[in-house]
Amino acid sequence: MKLTSSLSLPRLLLKTLLLFAAFNLLFAVTNPLPALGHLTAYNHFFPGRPRLPFGDQPELAYNLSLYNLEAMFAAHEIANGPKPTDEYRILLLGDSSVWGFLLTPEQTLTGILNQAGLVTASGQHIRAYNLGYPTLTLTKDLLLLERALAYDPDLIIWITTLSANLIPVFLDGQAKDKNPYAFTTLGDCQSEPPVFMGIYGTDRYFLGTGYEYLQETIDFFTQSNSFERQSYCTQNGLSVASALSPAWADPDDCETGEPPLACEIRLHQPSLMFINLGTNWSVNATASHEAYLRQIVDILLAEGVIPVLSTKGDNVEGDWSLNQSIAQVAYDYDLPLWNFWAAIQHLPKHGLDPERPGGNYLIIEAWDRRSFTGLQVLDTIRQTLEPYYP
Repeated sequence: MKLTSSLSLPRLLLKTLLLFAAFNLLFAVTNPLPALGHLTAYNHFFPGRPRLPFGDQPELAYNLSLYNLEAMFAAHEIANGPKPTDEYRILLLGDSSVWGFLLTPEQTLTGILNQAGLVTASGQHIRAYNLGYPTLTLTKDLLLLERALAYDPDLIIWITTLSANLIPVFLDGQAKDKNPYAFTTLGDCQSEPPVFMGIYGTDRYFLGTGYEYLQETIDFFTQSNSFERQSYCTQNGLSVASALSPAWADPDDCETGEPPLACEIRLHQPSLMFINLGTNWSVNATASHEAYLRQIVDILLAEGVIPVLSTKGDNVEGDWSLNQSIAQVAYDYDLPLWNFWAAIQHLPKHGLDPERPGGNYLIIEAWDRRSFTGLQVLDTIRQTLEPYYP
């Protein structure tokens, strides 16, 4: 007896769809990925990995980038059994500088710490674990940190770079037509081009041996004439309050009711702005200075302009509170802080001119130091943002 059968394509498709839906439903209900992530030969048949798995070019690195936290941690040496009672556990988080791009595990910061054989005052052996990962995002660090807390750390060292916060602001500015080759300055007479970086728009500067690399940054920002250009929000006596007051705006070029800060952003469209203020502020008024400074930072961030805060060289307020408040704002917003005060402490009289009244004027060596360290800040930011320039 000969059996025959016929294939029904509609019935086959229906069964396939039903099986596909059933497997997807089962996957959603059971969520097997966390359990599957624990399946690893590391810490069982092989030593745990000293770093989280990452390979931007797998064929060269013999490594794959994983995006399952359970799998990443299960293969790491930190998951190799309970924490020893005599161990002082340090976790290091960050980007490629912590992970150790182009370095062996022994050459990383974690490797160097472990090779030092450090011991705490109570006799615990210090053991550092590398939880860095070469991706420029703070969100990634927060995810890793949340998962790493399960391993009972005694100390967490979280190393961040400019990249983590600068890039989103810069890209937002590019979407708002900000000029990537332009920077500007918000400050008083001590920030005008003749005394602050204007020399780099001329042919009268000398970078010195070992600093020739800064020429690339000079060439980059010269495209917008940013070094020699006079900012609409840099003038004698300007403060954080007057930068927001239309009464201080240029009556010829600024619009009616437009403050100097808004006028400068509209006319120059910079991608970053140095904020060099504080010298012209009233004594015992640090709180109001900080409040105005936060307003300025909020405006710049909303416009897609990177604020670069700088400390001042003087202490006219008597208790260093203005520099402390500037640093606090930079910390709260996770912004670049250029510590100019620290850059001139080795100079005679700490860089301040004792012959001039007020105690807030710089000596010539400090002027030079200010322009040069400002250029170094520009160079660091330019290199950070270089992959994102058009």
